[in-house]
Amino acid sequence: MFNKPPVRHILVLVDSTETSARAVDLAGALARALHARLTGIVIIETETLHQLLSAKVLTDAEVGDFEAGLRESAARQLEAAQAMARGHGAAMQTAIL
Repeated sequence: MFNKPPVRHILVLVDSTETSARAVDLAGALARALHARLTGIVIIETETLHQLLSAKVLTDAEVGDFEAGLRESAARQLEAAQAMARGHGAAMQTAIL
């Protein structure tokens, strides 16, 4: 048989979609069943904002406000994902990239 568990770490992408919520739900259950680590990540894409800044469509302040809003939203999404994982008895580490 196996000397170590076949899955030691599960990485799940978190966003505001129902598909992501289902993935987090399944990942939490799987992490618990396999005694695996669980990490939820949110990826913030800011390249478009910086292109709008360089095209002078947005100001530095507006880009900063948008980025702060994206980070706040990401933090809320990860908190919800952690709560869902806890419901399965699994702890979730988080990262915003």
